[in-house]
Amino acid sequence: MRWWSIISLMFTIVGLGASQGSAEPVVANIDKLIPLTDPTDDWRVRTTLTGQKITMYGQVSQAFLGYDDGLVRNTFVPVDNSNASTRVGFLWQLYPVFGLNAVARFEGGITPRASNAMSQLDSSGSGFSFDGTHVRKLELILDSARFGTLSFGQGSTATDSIAEIDLSQTKVTAYSAVSQTAGGQYLRLANGSLSTLVIGNVFDNFDGDNVTGYNSDGSRKLRIRYDSPSFKGFKFSAAAGKDTVTNNPATHLDMALRYEGKFDKFQFSGGIGYSDHEARKVTSGSLSALHYDTGVNITVALGSENASGDYTYVKLGLIREIVAAGDTAFSFDYYDGKGLGVAGSSSRSYGLAVSQQIKKKNIEIFGLIRRYEYADPTNLYKPSVAVLAGVRWKF
Repeated sequence: MRWWSIISLMFTIVGLGASQGSAEPVVANIDKLIPLTDPTDDWRVRTTLTGQKITMYGQVSQAFLGYDDGLVRNTFVPVDNSNASTRVGFLWQLYPVFGLNAVARFEGGITPRASNAMSQLDSSGSGFSFDGTHVRKLELILDSARFGTLSFGQGSTATDSIAEIDLSQTKVTAYSAVSQTAGGQYLRLANGSLSTLVIGNVFDNFDGDNVTGYNSDGSRKLRIRYDSPSFKGFKFSAAAGKDTVTNNPATHLDMALRYEGKFDKFQFSGGIGYSDHEARKVTSGSLSALHYDTGVNITVALGSENASGDYTYVKLGLIREIVAAGDTAFSFDYYDGKGLGVAGSSSRSYGLAVSQQIKKKNIEIFGLIRRYEYADPTNLYKPSVAVLAGVRWKF
């Protein structure tokens, strides 16, 4: 019933905008091709001998992580912010193929000390090694304004980020994947001993086929993907492929419907998707709304998996221009999961986040405090608290 409610709300939004006569549908931002650029500073762009352009893009996201498991406090610094991990990518504009705009893309993650990999037992991180698990995207993209977009190779499946649509401007630390902040930390039992469960095992946002685990690349595969042209703000996507990183032989199929629209006083973004990974069937989606005049925003995400549980995520936010440097955003969120990791279990989290934009430098200063609560039918666990603060620079 919850999914029909989301779909009905999305169509209601479109109907309201049309009746007002002032709606201005915009193209949904699915897997953005154009990176953040400043027209007065083209150091990221280079031209080849044949006249084609190669654009470098990416971000550096470093932070301090503190974690209190209810008995022992640990600090980890520096860490890579797994909510918005450090990465670098290259877009190579190719010659048209059969009249279609062609782009080759490579994107790799650089996360030597990921915040979701740190724990009470291991604070060393993974070092600066680079292997197949760090290849986020290696693909050829063929685009036509009339017929849509085809993508071949390693990259996002149709449902990647479907449960993470968020207009709050605090997504750099706080969104439906609440485990990304401290996913590798062990939960402590009420008797004072460490359990074998980590936060990432029992908190999940079911984004695409990313089931319980804390693998942030769960919805990137070696696949073929199609994205339709935008129609009144709606876009349909479908993909088929396999996970070559984990050598899982299962075929992944998924589809998603997204909507994005701007009206007189509001912006809406939403989507719903279904992922079939043979034994696993995942349904998830999210919806976010922003009121321009006040900066008030709300985000809702839902997800379920056939052999596991489900969750609900709600965030309330406020965006204000307190300083001239850029927007200041605040948010409070609540996550409620049932049956994740262990049947009959309960996973709850509360988060308070702040983010300050420095627009001219493409810098974002962020902070987060998050509480985790978990219980299952056989064990009692202590609540835990994570604190994350740092800086992200986009280029």
